[in-house]
Amino acid sequence: MTIYTVIDNTHKIITQGGSMSFWKPEDKFFLVKVFFIGFFVIALSKVFSSIPPLYDHYYIVTILTLLLKESGIAIMIASVLGYTVEEVARAKQLKEIENFSLKVGEDVLSAVFKKIVPDSIFNEIKHSVLEQTIIKRDACLTYVLSELNQDDIKKLELANEESQSYLRCELSTRHKLINLSDAPAIGHLIKNGISCDLNSNMSKHLEIHSAFIRHKLTAEELKKKTNKLENGVISFEYQTTLASQEELDICFCSTTYKKIDDTEVWTTLVPTENMSLDVTFPNGFIIDARANHSKALVKGHGNENTNRVIFDLKHGIFPHQGITFWWRKT
Repeated sequence: MTIYTVIDNTHKIITQGGSMSFWKPEDKFFLVKVFFIGFFVIALSKVFSSIPPLYDHYYIVTILTLLLKESGIAIMIASVLGYTVEEVARAKQLKEIENFSLKVGEDVLSAVFKKIVPDSIFNEIKHSVLEQTIIKRDACLTYVLSELNQDDIKKLELANEESQSYLRCELSTRHKLINLSDAPAIGHLIKNGISCDLNSNMSKHLEIHSAFIRHKLTAEELKKKTNKLENGVISFEYQTTLASQEELDICFCSTTYKKIDDTEVWTTLVPTENMSLDVTFPNGFIIDARANHSKALVKGHGNENTNRVIFDLKHGIFPHQGITFWWRKT
């Protein structure tokens, strides 16, 4: 926006125009040279003070000696102040300018948006998007649907006829988590969850069996962070700190069970750039999807001889927006 250009220019004027071109407090080597120049001037005053008073106008030498000594001390003090006090003052000034820029930007956005949308809508935009410093990028959900095999049927205690009504689902989610702020995001909570509301026996076999957050979590770490909730839900929570501008790769792999004809809704809880859905399915099924978004999904060009479809939503996505998809047996 124009306002930020103006602020940036003001910032340059303040930071560059506040000091003379000769005095360079940001140059540490320059300040060291100034310090030794002051030391040299003091040494020179000692040379003048050693001159014997053999003539009438010796007071001139005395004044010159005093002037050199005091000038040298002043130069050394100036170099030390430039290295310490002025550095702190400059940092404080830059921080105040940054805060001023953010405040002006917020006021301008508030003034513009509040003329267009009601306060309640603007407050939601501000809370969900403008105040968020953590975003996702390139989020991908992979669904592998398959018919139950004999081991699954035995484990789930299903009759052969009943087993034909269900599918096994291996799902993976991956994305980059990015801290856009200049400050670290301390105690950020990473969440993942899966559910199965078919019957209590199937719910017992839900599993988050793999997690990657900076490194692959061990089985013990995964168990400690995973909780089985009521109504067939497993929840995973992991608290971490993201450094300024850090990009964190995250991946979860899980197993659940679905109906042979079912619908799934995949949404995001934080602002996201780009979402992709990848579904593999058995023979005799059809898959379709739509975006819960102002833009439409784009279906990828895949091999028609394989049972796999890919849908892309290459746009900015607000919290609680996403993709709804469903499968049916033909």
